[in-house]
Amino acid sequence: MKFTLTMIFVVLAQFTFADENGSGKKTADENKAQANGNLAPLNEKVLRTNKALKSYNEEYLVAPDNKAFAQSPEGHWNFRSDRVTVEMAKEDALAGCNKHVRPKESACVIVNVNGEWVQPPQ
Repeated sequence: MKFTLTMIFVVLAQFTFADENGSGKKTADENKAQANGNLAPLNEKVLRTNKALKSYNEEYLVAPDNKAFAQSPEGHWNFRSDRVTVEMAKEDALAGCNKHVRPKESACVIVNVNGEWVQPPQ
């Protein structure tokens, strides 16, 4: 009986503490991002929507390098990764983001490159 209860506890503990990749361990990219302090700040001046913040933390940070994250002041966003060059990633992220920009709205700008925040033009 003790053995069964112990095994149930161990299984539940592993399940409870496992992260999204199911291993209970962070990936190398997640550790790198956390060590560099690159988890997105909850700051409307950087990422304007909850969907953008979630995508940044769950998808963008663990995506392969040569990546860029673009966003418009109205909250449209897009990112591209695993490009041949960083410049290609920037171009593709801007193109994807600007597809959603309506007339009279501001164009998208790059806000992050390879996990590093970029100061948008003022």
